[in-house]
Amino acid sequence: MRNNQNSQELTIEQAISRAKKATKKGKIADAVELYTAVLAQQPNHPVAKEKLNKLQKELPHDRSAQAQTTQPSQVQIAPLFYLYQTGQMAEVELACGKLLKSYPQSLAVLNILGVALRGQGKLQEAVNIFNKAIQLKPSYAMAHSNLGLALHDLGQLDAAVKSYERALMIDPDYPEAQNNLGLTLHKLGQLDAAVKSYQKALANSPGYGEAHNNLGLTLHKLGQLDAAVKSYEKALAINPGYAEAHNNFGLTLHKLGQLDAAVKSYEKALAIDSLGEKFIY
Repeated sequence: MRNNQNSQELTIEQAISRAKKATKKGKIADAVELYTAVLAQQPNHPVAKEKLNKLQKELPHDRSAQAQTTQPSQVQIAPLFYLYQTGQMAEVELACGKLLKSYPQSLAVLNILGVALRGQGKLQEAVNIFNKAIQLKPSYAMAHSNLGLALHDLGQLDAAVKSYERALMIDPDYPEAQNNLGLTLHKLGQLDAAVKSYQKALANSPGYGEAHNNLGLTLHKLGQLDAAVKSYEKALAINPGYAEAHNNFGLTLHKLGQLDAAVKSYEKALAIDSLGEKFIY
């Protein structure tokens, strides 16, 4: 789930990776929650099915974990993801409200509701929902990170930074929170700190194309144009259809005086996204 400014929630691949790490750390409830979310989107995902079945056998021996995983079934949650992925945010909000009547402490549903509210521009309501999830589980790193996204959208940048930092205190290897922290630090003018945040995200997730692109933007702003070029090249090697990276690459090539190459990059960007609504000029 991504917004228009390269700040992110988890992808399926990232959720699987984090679930494996949670298992190694003995955080069984966290791992179960992540695998369940994956299966809600891809019911036959082989890794998630295998790992979840294995973990569920352990849950009866861990009452605290069992309590934390009280939530709707996979069948009940799956439609929420479908509605979200097809852009039906108001419908997600309604469906979450119905489920929460039966499962008022379901972290998964609260998190989806918060994301859907943010997607509709209901930012203060999203903040309230993420705070509720955090009250139920203060160590819920994803809710802290998503709270940061909503606060960022509200223009409360210092508060957003604190939310990302809390997420990273709980889970230092959380690349989405590191990337989103970098975006906010960039906006605050703390460019060197933003670079370090992107680099941490990429150390944990080298295939994170958006973080390569965002690093490129900050390096460009710092005047480190050759380094910015390398970041865009990495982003485009990962995702050749990444229109924003093609556009940003063009901007840096233009500044370097490589005008023909810049034109080609702009043309590639426009071939992918003819409107160019998300481009930086």
